Amino acid sequence: MKVFVIGTGNPIPSFIQRRLHALNGRGVEVVVSMEYGQKHQLHPAIEIVRYGDVRQMKVNDALHYLGKLLSSPHIFFRLWKLNAVTGWSARLKTTIKYFPLAVVPGVSLIHIQWLTLITRVNWLGALYNVPVMASVRGSQVTVYPRTRAGFSDVVRQAISQTDALHVVSKDLMPPCMDLGARPAQLLVNYNGVNLEKFRPPVGQLPTQTLALISVGAAIWRKGYLFQLEILKQLMDFTPVSLTIVGEGPDLEGLKYLAFKMGVYKAVQFYGRANEEQVVALLQQSDVYISTSAAEGLANSCMEAAACGLPVVAFACEGMNELVEHGHTGYIVPYGDVAIFVDHVRALADSKHRLALGKQARQKMEREWSMDFWTDEMIKHYEVISQSTPKLNE
Repeated sequence: MKVFVIGTGNPIPSFIQRRLHALNGRGVEVVVSMEYGQKHQLHPAIEIVRYGDVRQMKVNDALHYLGKLLSSPHIFFRLWKLNAVTGWSARLKTTIKYFPLAVVPGVSLIHIQWLTLITRVNWLGALYNVPVMASVRGSQVTVYPRTRAGFSDVVRQAISQTDALHVVSKDLMPPCMDLGARPAQLLVNYNGVNLEKFRPPVGQLPTQTLALISVGAAIWRKGYLFQLEILKQLMDFTPVSLTIVGEGPDLEGLKYLAFKMGVYKAVQFYGRANEEQVVALLQQSDVYISTSAAEGLANSCMEAAACGLPVVAFACEGMNELVEHGHTGYIVPYGDVAIFVDHVRALADSKHRLALGKQARQKMEREWSMDFWTDEMIKHYEVISQSTPKLNE
C-alpha cells in the first residue's frame, strides 16, 4: 500500500512524525509532500515530494521538475483542466506550483493531515482516481467556525470533498456531523503513545514539593493563566512548583503575569523541549495539569499518563476518553478553579497520587498503545483504498 500524505505542517508536529515513522515501520509505503526548502527529520525510507514556489527550487529540484514535466506533459495539462482557480495567470501559477504532487506513481490513498487544506488541492482525488481521507484534529471544527467569519462554509466544503474523515477523538464526531459529515464518513483513530519511551521512572523518591507540569504551546486556548491562578491558590496550602514546557506567542505575557501574581519563583518556563527532554521532565513531576479550552485530543495528557502521572484537566474534547475521573485523574468543569485546586490538593497525598498514577499507566497500556492504533489505521487504509472514490459515485 502506498499512502500519499499531504500537508503535514512546517515544522512537522511530533505526533504526525511519530505516526509516519510507525506506518513506515509496518511496511506502508509513505510519501510526504513538502515545500521547497522545508527541513525535516523523517526516516530516509520515507519518500519526500517537493513542491511550491519555483523560485525556491535548488538545482536538483529544478532538474527533477524538468524531467517530470518532459516525461509527463499530459499530466500537467490534466492538472490544468482540474485546477479550479480562476484567471489564466493564477491558474498557471498554481498548476506549476502543484505539478510535482500530480506525478507520484502507484498511489493507493491520499491522506490530508489538516481538513481544510483539501480545498486547495481538491483535484488530487480526481487526478489519481483514489479515495481521499482528511484528518480532523480539533480547532477547525470546534473553535474557528465560531470565531472566523465564513469558516463554517470552508469546513463544509472540505468535508464534502473527502471520502473519509479521520477524527482524533470521539468528541469531534458531533461537530463534524453538524458541519455536514455523514456518520459513515467518520472513523476514530487515536495517535496512541510509545509505551517504551514514555514510562514511569524507576526508583524515584517523593519530594516535599508537589511538582506540577504542563506541556504545550503558549497560546490562548491552553489556558495558562488559569494555571498561574491555580498555583497561587495551592501555595497557601502546600509547597508546590509548576513547570510549563513549550513556546509560543503568549509566553512573554505569561512570564510577566507570573511576576505580577507573585508566583514567578514557583514557575519554571522551560521553553522548547525535544521528546527525550519531555520524558525526563514528566518523570521528574508528580501531577500533570491541563487547562485547555479546546483540543482534538491532548497528546501531552496521554504521554503524562503513560509516565505514571495522574492528570487533572478542565473538560474539553477527548478528555473523558483519556481520563477516568477519580480513577486515573480528575476532570473539572471548564473554568472552575476552586474544584481544580481541591483535586490537586488531594493529590498532595503521595499514596493517593501514586495509586492514581499507577492506574493511569495501566489504562495507557490497555487502550492507548501507539502500535495498536497504527495497526488500526492501516486496516482503515486498506478498507478505504478499496472503496469507490467520491468522484466516481
